[in-house]
Amino acid sequence: MRYEGEFLDHVSYPLGGLGAGMLCLSGTGMLESLSLRNAPDVKNEPGYFAALSCGGTARVLEGQIPGHKVLSEGWGHGLPGRNYGLPRFRNCSFESRFPFARIELSDPALPLDTELAGFSPFVPGDEAASGLPFAALEYSFTN
Repeated sequence: MRYEGEFLDHVSYPLGGLGAGMLCLSGTGMLESLSLRNAPDVKNEPGYFAALSCGGTARVLEGQIPGHKVLSEGWGHGLPGRNYGLPRFRNCSFESRFPFARIELSDPALPLDTELAGFSPFVPGDEAASGLPFAALEYSFTN
């Protein structure tokens, strides 16, 4: 299934093996829900991101920030620790076919189509493979 627009706002695709704690890829490409060492923290957004500069235009390799994140907890304090004001791609779509998630990004200001692929090593019924403590992200650019 493919998600776009407001339907991206609550997508959270799990990455990382069972031994990796918790790490999710949002529908817009943001890393979120980072929880390590048996300390669940589903609202943890570590602020890690990839960025691209091309022809004098720079973008964080993510879609637009969902409105509910901007207006959530901490809003009255100027969103300390957030990077929501950085420029992001205007157009975004999310699609998943387990164990892969694919996010397509485009922007009229950049002559590139960008794709982000996320991979989860979780394999139902195989605890050895599922316990691998890693997640993978791959960025592809097409001009």
